[in-house]
Amino acid sequence: MGDNEFGDRLRLGTYKEDPEVHFGLAEKRENAAEWTGVPERLVNRLTSLAEAYELHYLPRIDIYGDTVFKNEQCKALDAELQFVRGIVKDPALAKTVDRISDLVKTALARSQRLVVSGN
Repeated sequence: MGDNEFGDRLRLGTYKEDPEVHFGLAEKRENAAEWTGVPERLVNRLTSLAEAYELHYLPRIDIYGDTVFKNEQCKALDAELQFVRGIVKDPALAKTVDRISDLVKTALARSQRLVVSGN
């Protein structure tokens, strides 16, 4: 997989210079460990795929603005992430889903909201 002209799109390193969309557990980025930056193109890929499968929460992520998921919504968001993770064979997107999913699980465990801050 990935040895044709589009193979670079499956490598996370391809996106290292991209603007980032930030996912975190607090409205202020006081604790850097609770925030992760994800390349914009990969978030766009995730939301487009989620929209194609008619998922509810993932397509609502705004890569240019702020999106807040209440703790109650995080359970459904986690289920959507697990669905996408189960169908993708794209290593870059799979790693992205795993990173976001880890934060969602932390938000659920702490009864916090997940904040997405676009650029």
